Amino acid sequence: MRRFGWSLSGTGLALAAILALGATVSVSAATPKPKIETFGKGAAYKALAHFAVMHEGRIKPLDTLAREEIKQIYGRERIWLLDLDDEAYASWEPVAALLDWSARPEYWNDQAIIKVEYLPLKRFLLHGASKAFLNEIAAKTSTPAADRDALKRVASGEEIGVAELELLLRSTTLPAAEVLAISRLHAKLGEGHKWLSPQELEDAEVKGSDGKPVPFFQWIESIAERNRSASMMPSGEAKLTDIEEKGYEAGTAFSRYRSLRDRDMTRFLPLLVMPRPFNQAYVVYTGEALKKAQLSRGRDLSNFDLEAAVVLTKYLENVQSKDIADPGTDSAFDTRYAKWLKERSTWVPLVMLLDAKPEELEKAGYPVAKVEAFRKAFRSMDQAEKASPGHVDEATANALVVAERDLGTTINESYFPTEGDLNREVSFNATAPFWWAPLIYGLGTALLALSLTVGSFRSSIVSGIHKTLYLSGMVAFVSGIGLEIYGFSQRVLITGWAPVTGMYETVIWVGLVTATLGLALEMIYRKTYAALAAAGVATFATALAATVPMFEARSPKD
Repeated sequence: MRRFGWSLSGTGLALAAILALGATVSVSAATPKPKIETFGKGAAYKALAHFAVMHEGRIKPLDTLAREEIKQIYGRERIWLLDLDDEAYASWEPVAALLDWSARPEYWNDQAIIKVEYLPLKRFLLHGASKAFLNEIAAKTSTPAADRDALKRVASGEEIGVAELELLLRSTTLPAAEVLAISRLHAKLGEGHKWLSPQELEDAEVKGSDGKPVPFFQWIESIAERNRSASMMPSGEAKLTDIEEKGYEAGTAFSRYRSLRDRDMTRFLPLLVMPRPFNQAYVVYTGEALKKAQLSRGRDLSNFDLEAAVVLTKYLENVQSKDIADPGTDSAFDTRYAKWLKERSTWVPLVMLLDAKPEELEKAGYPVAKVEAFRKAFRSMDQAEKASPGHVDEATANALVVAERDLGTTINESYFPTEGDLNREVSFNATAPFWWAPLIYGLGTALLALSLTVGSFRSSIVSGIHKTLYLSGMVAFVSGIGLEIYGFSQRVLITGWAPVTGMYETVIWVGLVTATLGLALEMIYRKTYAALAAAGVATFATALAATVPMFEARSPKD
């Protein structure tokens, strides 16, 4: 039963018995809802938000990575945990949730955090477990014969959905415990339940192309293989069903979660936390590691050596054959390679720093004492998170951030972000100007439209109302422009590139340009129409962009 998380409390049994008998239960409206506990607030997690990482080719604070990845996996930046009745009892801020995944994987594996919103997919994934659950109830000796037949009939269907369970619940004479459990399965398969737990996905078996059950991830891999094959075809189009497309999305979300949970450098998304050395010792070490890898074909090689060999291989991919030399034998090659390590190489995975042997680190040119200080600080934070989830003390958090900065600036100060850079991005995330912009623009649009409507009436009182509405609308309109200008200026400083490099930014940019032109025309003609039209377009553009699940569109209220 663990995969559905059905536990039958005494209160739940009593309620189910009343429902089964068809009685009406009334609950006082004055009964207060349970308080929702918040995890990850406070000074400690504000400090940890400034922990530097490399993610998707850009150096950024952990705050940004956590927001991006949790939104990809869960669909929102803040995680809300629901009880068996789908009532929220806890909320997790992104940084705390990301760190707690690794600290307490056994807890998070049973939490509904992988977004599976497409109903046919959810029922497809849960079909096997639902069928086994219903057959288990039917097999009990205490189950009446009529109910046993009804349970088996529902379980044998091609799809187990809410309609089938509703019919079962209406006619059943099962004990209250079973009624409650079936009711919760009914809720899980309904539209209101949009997430499954990692464990449910790992346990899921789906019907394969041959009609036989296959594990979820074997099914996902077959879809991925079809995608790869289709990309080589002239049309370049994979002919996937809607369930397969949505299933692949769910599998990708789970892979992102698993990679971060396990801190696995070989999987989907390794957590990169430190620039790598670019001194002569490291240059030579990577050359020796590559030779070992070639001779052993990757067998009996430590992860540290294997990762160092991969780094050199990556560099050599873009070097002309005439310029290639063994590291340590050609000063010109070593200089070019060291420059690439200093300015362009990917950062070192966290697990590599935590697991490497001191003698490997020393030979590779790392400052061993400072690596040990970083390890100690990280493990202390990890233990604090396990001991007090979502409530790490500030001193432990600060010690980790300081240890990381000390190590990072010692290894490669020019490739490690300044405190000002990290502060700017964390503040940008917190203020979320592009999330607020459509709300402010929308208010301006409404007020300006009202001012035009009121202005059609001729009265001294109405004239005053018209003027107030117009001025208020213009203030909101200009405030929306100001938010966008602030947002774009911060993004340019944060990313270092022009704010029109993606579809999201382009749509936002169109909104800003339209709004600015509308404001200029309004200042010239004072007819309201230009401002109203521009505010409407800006509202639409920013609202459209805010629905895109990308890092820029984030809500502090999520």
